[in-house]
Parts: sequence; C-alpha cells; structure tokens
Amino acid sequence: NCSIGEPFMMKNLDELLDAFSAGGKFLEMTTNGQILTDRNIQKLLGRQIDVYVSLDAGTSETYAKLRNTRFQPILDNLRRLIETKGGPNHWPKVNLVFMPMKVNVRELDKFVEICAELRVDRLVLRPLNYSDKLELNWDRAGYRFEYQHELLPFEELVRVSGRAAELCRRAGVELSDQMGFGGS
Repeated sequence: NCSIGEPFMMKNLDELLDAFSAGGKFLEMTTNGQILTDRNIQKLLGRQIDVYVSLDAGTSETYAKLRNTRFQPILDNLRRLIETKGGPNHWPKVNLVFMPMKVNVRELDKFVEICAELRVDRLVLRPLNYSDKLELNWDRAGYRFEYQHELLPFEELVRVSGRAAELCRRAGVELSDQMGFGGS
C-alpha cells in the first residue's frame, strides 16, 4: 500500500509499477488525483492496482476548504481515467474516499451522486482518526480547519455509516465502509 505522499511524483514510479506487475503483485495507491495526466493514466491501465482518490467533498466550495480549487479538474481526471480503462470492473480499480467530518458531513448525498455519475468502482467511507497529538490547522477559502474540532461524535458516525449504505444501495454504488460498525 503506497499511501504516504503523492505516488505520481515519484521519479521511479514506472519502475515500481513494472516490478509489481512482473511479480504478479497487487498494489494499492492513494492519490489526490491532481496529476492523473493522460501519461499517468496510461501507466495504470490494465495493472492490478486499487487507486484511492482522497476527495472528501461533494462540492468545489468544501474541497477548497480542505485542499484547493482543483475540484473540477480532479473530477475531469477521474472521468477520463474511468472512461479510458473501460468503465467499472476493469483495472485499475478507482475508489473515491470520503472521510466524514464537520466541514463535509452534509455533502454525503452529493458525494454518492458524484460516485454514481463517474461510475467509480467503489466509494470508501473512512473515519477521521482521533489523535490527541495531531495538530493540523489551517485557514483556506474563508474556513478555519482544526483537525480536533472536525471529529464527529460516535453516534453521528454511526448515522453517517448507515446513511452511506442506504444512499449507495439506491445509487448502485459499491461501498467499502471502513468505519467498522457493521450493517445496521
């Protein structure tokens, strides 16, 4: 699993992908999706790779609060990747990640709609992990993000998990719920 840093910025990514493919190994990689260029998409095609794209927003406004103003270009990159690989159920698998927090929790419905429209292989619901030592704070797009204050209460996370399951079922989107609450 390659989930620290941006894999498409690795100088030797081609060699790494070739080594995994030649060895029959399965690879998971996490990206922000910003540099899913045509060249990088070609590198992924047909390879046994699960690509996790950290989007965490259903609108460009919320994405700007979390990261930057490249929301629409990332959606365009994802659309191009999914179309180029032949749609869902072809390699690489495209997983769109949503980590519910105060800033984005009201956008779950819109996020599921985006997953359905793009025809991603899977929506991945992940918790924002508690850490009393983690100090991630910033000001972006008129929003003060403070990691510790973004954490949702347990009861709300359970509701989000159930809501995600229902929305995905209705939209025909496969869900990987990593919240660990079980079914209902």
